[in-house]
Amino acid sequence: DALMDSQKEGLRAENDSGAIIVSNKTLEVEHAIQAPSIQPIKQFPKAGDNFARKSSSDGTYIYLPSIISGVASLSKYDLTGGLIWEGNLDQGGGWPSSSAVASDGSILVATCSDGLSGKISTLARFSSTGNKIWEANNSNQRYGQDIAIEGNTVYVSGGTGAGFSSSNIAFVNAYSLSTGSLLWSKTYANSGAAFINDLEINNGRIYCSVALYGKVDFDTAIAGCLD
Repeated sequence: DALMDSQKEGLRAENDSGAIIVSNKTLEVEHAIQAPSIQPIKQFPKAGDNFARKSSSDGTYIYLPSIISGVASLSKYDLTGGLIWEGNLDQGGGWPSSSAVASDGSILVATCSDGLSGKISTLARFSSTGNKIWEANNSNQRYGQDIAIEGNTVYVSGGTGAGFSSSNIAFVNAYSLSTGSLLWSKTYANSGAAFINDLEINNGRIYCSVALYGKVDFDTAIAGCLD
């Protein structure tokens, strides 16, 4: 029933007892919802271009791609923030991009060069224990915006260039999960997109969201299914 004004004024919560008192009546609270506490799982040692991006999880651990002092790495944490292991990539990307967990428990991580001198875009696969299985380089500058895995195929999306240029083109690459060898690569010049920033695979079809920002200064997105 609706509370009278006098009852509303007397409404208060007893956090410790888990009860709500309305006027002189006490109502027991079965479930109390408390504001969550957010704790960082990784804090970077100094200011500058040290940062993390799209992490992934298998429900038990968190896999975090990051760049620290120009070195690309993948870190595994438990859900309490404890570091399990950290593995570096041979090619330090200019920008950490994405990670994804395969059905066998291995983890894929990508970084992009973002046009920085001396940086090479790369895709790597780590075992669940932190051993690097393979690493494959790529010339596309805005590489690894997202990773999707289906069966023995790893799909990586991105754009061919960095910064603003009408020549920037969205692409998807497909790799062998087992060996890291490139299976095919396709660009989508007719889409008008600068890069593909999200991938989903469903029944063998590739669904994506793409951005025009970078090809033109439009904050516009497109969603669709690729052929």
